Amino acid sequence: MDVPYFKIENPVQLSLILADDPKVIVFKLFINNGSMLSLYAFSGKSNYKSFRDGIMLRTYYTGTVPIENCFVGDLQLDKKDIVELMKIPGDNNIKTILLTPEVANFAPPNLKPVKSLTYIMTFLDVKGKPVNTILPIVISKPNPCPPYNSAD
Repeated sequence: MDVPYFKIENPVQLSLILADDPKVIVFKLFINNGSMLSLYAFSGKSNYKSFRDGIMLRTYYTGTVPIENCFVGDLQLDKKDIVELMKIPGDNNIKTILLTPEVANFAPPNLKPVKSLTYIMTFLDVKGKPVNTILPIVISKPNPCPPYNSAD
């Protein structure tokens, strides 16, 4: 299976994802129409409740990364990365956040390492060139539970 590159547009999509001061941002892949993959971003509070509706991210271009024998699960941003993202909507130099898929080794506690799909966020200017003043963010932390709105 091939995984496409995705993008978050600044400020429109990014402002929606960051609305209401989220404590958690979860990225979830969906398979639709056979083998087409879509990536959604869900944001919510740190107790995994009160998640906003997912924002579907657009594919960046037709390039893909092949994956085989690889764990493909939900990924979540660390709090320090969310703090960095909160600075972006006011930055007119950043037009797009590119999410590049990558297969990396992940070592769960007390288990042997497995291959896992991760994403690298790169910040692009209006010309599509990387903004060198911001380090890329690696989205590699598996999300322990899916986004949901619980009654309790």
